[in-house]
Amino acid sequence: MKKKRILELLELKETVSQKDASDLVKKLDGEIKKCDQIFSSLDQLQQEKAQVLGHMNAYIYQTERYLIEKIVEQKEITRNRIEFLNGEVNFAISSLREIQSKINKIEKMKEQENKNMIRTALDKLDREILENRKR
Repeated sequence: MKKKRILELLELKETVSQKDASDLVKKLDGEIKKCDQIFSSLDQLQQEKAQVLGHMNAYIYQTERYLIEKIVEQKEITRNRIEFLNGEVNFAISSLREIQSKINKIEKMKEQENKNMIRTALDKLDREILENRKR
């Protein structure tokens, strides 16, 4: 009976871990989507700044070039962030797989323990029946 309770608690622990890992994957996916939107906005802004037409003096030209450089830097930072988050998502997914395999093992152990308990109970009943017949 103690072993069964321990297995139930282990399964509960792994289920909580699974929920936490699943929540982490959802959170990271949300962050990836935000970064993708930021990257798209920066790309659009860069294209708009690159297409500035008309007559401009040197100061405006330098300012526009500086802005474009900063946009490119931010795009690179965002791209690196997306790559990092993708790695984190892959790690979290592999953790989810590990946790699921642990849960499956625990369930098999619980089934085996239940079978053992039933066998033990049946053996005990058989012994009692034999003792009653002997009397």
